[in-house]
Amino acid sequence: MNYQVEISESIEYLRQLERATKDLKARDRVRFIGLLKIGKATTQAQAGALVGLQVRQSQRLWKQYREGGLSAMCQSNYGGGQAKLSPVEQEQLRRRLRGDDIGTLEQARRYLKEEFAVDYT
Repeated sequence: MNYQVEISESIEYLRQLERATKDLKARDRVRFIGLLKIGKATTQAQAGALVGLQVRQSQRLWKQYREGGLSAMCQSNYGGGQAKLSPVEQEQLRRRLRGDDIGTLEQARRYLKEEFAVDYT
């Protein structure tokens, strides 16, 4: 595959975007495309290895680029984990922490386990 032709963005634009991007994952994704564009990597696997990706991750990244361009490739889909405490429980914990009876992390962990049956390690 001729990546120099397939990748529509100029190398100057890719370098500028790479320098301006604060999100490390997005910056590595732009770098991945740049390595293919300049020919430093001749395969997706090589470009991926240079930015710390496995072969399958590199293939998925290239597919994202082909289907949606840089913007699709650089957006983060991570939504975070599920909260262990409800908003009401979180407020109850805050009120308790403002008091004087919880002074250590271990005391807070014990309180969470006893009061809400939630384990934090």
